[in-house]
Amino acid sequence: MILSIVSVGHPALRERAREVLPGELAGAQMQAFIDDLIDTMRHAGGAGLAANQVGVPVRIAVIEVNDNRRYPYKP
Repeated sequence: MILSIVSVGHPALRERAREVLPGELAGAQMQAFIDDLIDTMRHAGGAGLAANQVGVPVRIAVIEVNDNRRYPYKP
């Protein structure tokens, strides 16, 4: 699912993100959220996306530069 990315100045970007516990990270719900973050990042053509950028205050980020059109010089 493609999530909505908040704009600069949105209060969610100033909110302190909470730590994600190992048991929570392994859960199906969190794994589905991470999949959504990846889909959203790729849809936006980005190289990375943090959970707070989609309004979810947890310490999770996804990064991918391989074959990214914004960084064609990166392996």
